[in-house]
Amino acid sequence: MKKNIPYTWDSTTNEAFREIKKRIALTRILVSPDYTKDFIIYSFTSKDTIVGILMQKDNNGDERPIAFMSKPLRDSET
Repeated sequence: MKKNIPYTWDSTTNEAFREIKKRIALTRILVSPDYTKDFIIYSFTSKDTIVGILMQKDNNGDERPIAFMSKPLRDSET
């Protein structure tokens, strides 16, 4: 969202918002880091956002989230 640019909340936006809420509710609980294991970092950038997820594999080999991060990029950062 940028200053002086109108934002429209329509049915597509509403459905996307509901899907995000649903997925967050189903997401596993964050775990504490185990400094004896390797860390996994997933990152994504777009023209206006940076996202990162820090994970580790548990004893079963499943990836578990430790932290989530996101940041909108502002004028000079883009």
